[in-house]
Amino acid sequence: KKPVGFYSGEKPPKASELSDVDMWNKEHGKMWISYGIVIIISYILGIPFLIIDSVWCVLPMCGGVILPLPVMIWYHNKLIREYKR
Repeated sequence: KKPVGFYSGEKPPKASELSDVDMWNKEHGKMWISYGIVIIISYILGIPFLIIDSVWCVLPMCGGVILPLPVMIWYHNKLIREYKR
């Protein structure tokens, strides 16, 4: 299997550079699934704001999209340290 990249602008490492390609791919997959769950939860949390004003429902959604990004970058760098030879 080929290693996945963190995002579309980054070239993924070569399989020979990683100690375990399967775990590398699985951990990145878990990270992106978690990110999707956070986005869904932030959307659900924004629904009550529709009652108040439709503009305020955007705030939880933006937070759910933007706030996890630094954590994802940190986790990706941790995976690089852990799996890259």
